[in-house]
Amino acid sequence: MTTFDQNMRDLMNLIESKKRDRARVYLMKLLKAPHTYDEHNRTKEQKFANMLIQEITTKSGIDAVELLSKTRRREVSDMRQFTFWSIRSTTKLSLGAIGGIFGRDHATVLHGLRNFESLINTDKVYKESVRSLVHSIGNELLSNQFNLLINEKAIITTT
Repeated sequence: MTTFDQNMRDLMNLIESKKRDRARVYLMKLLKAPHTYDEHNRTKEQKFANMLIQEITTKSGIDAVELLSKTRRREVSDMRQFTFWSIRSTTKLSLGAIGGIFGRDHATVLHGLRNFESLINTDKVYKESVRSLVHSIGNELLSNQFNLLINEKAIITTT
């Protein structure tokens, strides 16, 4: 018997026993459970994210252990936020999955993304250092996403 058949049998038993609330909770758990196909794609994207982290740490000179640590030093936290943005813009990983790589939650990643975009818009020195880092990494998708980010912000500020 497959897991799908067993899950459906469990669900039907709950419905027949008039435990509809438990059946609703059980059904929601089944719907949120990762499927094999999604899990396979997620692991491929997580491998790509790990390769991207290694490339960023190599080019930036910041140690990977330090990048993944809880330190709040400015240069490390800025690079961590850039890494959040890089992973988010090149993969389909959720905020929670990105946070899981770094040992943080989705809210921290969201804050980091917003902070990164704010720094790009306001700090020209930071913007140029990120531009040179993006070009030294040599990932075409990342370069395109960065140029798109810059151009979108330029269009918004001029109109």
